[in-house]
Amino acid sequence: MEHLHPRAARFAPWVAAHLRRFHWSIRARMTMLAVVVALVLCVITSTLILNHRYDETTVRRLARLYAANLELVHRFAHRPVPEVIDLENVPAMQLVDRAGQVVSATPRMRGQPRMATFVPPRRSSATDRRLCDVPGFPHRCVLIAAMWVPAASGDLIAYSALPAPPGYVSCAPRSPAPGCVWRRR
Repeated sequence: MEHLHPRAARFAPWVAAHLRRFHWSIRARMTMLAVVVALVLCVITSTLILNHRYDETTVRRLARLYAANLELVHRFAHRPVPEVIDLENVPAMQLVDRAGQVVSATPRMRGQPRMATFVPPRRSSATDRRLCDVPGFPHRCVLIAAMWVPAASGDLIAYSALPAPPGYVSCAPRSPAPGCVWRRR
């Protein structure tokens, strides 16, 4: 015990003895290697599973949004648009004209400003985004799908929104997550 620090030798003689003669057998080293490999594989597998579940939930919610927008297209194609949209499967929807004015909305979104400013690139296409802190959803991230609706008064843009699936990366203003855009007021 002469090569150990005096405090280590005084603290616990059995620790000092193990520190002096510290070697592992091949069986112990192989066991430790197996434990480390199993731990790494568990972390990788659970990360992949969580990412898959998050992506699957996002795809399902976007499908609901696009189905609601298509229902608006079929319901109001070349017809007058009412002031209130009465769809039950998506609580937050708005129809916006080319000037950016909200023409029609669900009861939850009545009186709210336009929920998004992005526009589908072509008249026959649709697009979606993940936005945070939009009207009607303060301090939350939502998935918003946009689609053109041919109405009697001219083409409108249908926006529909659902809360984004919760993830382990938050859309905090100080550290925005990839794919998360904060709305500027």
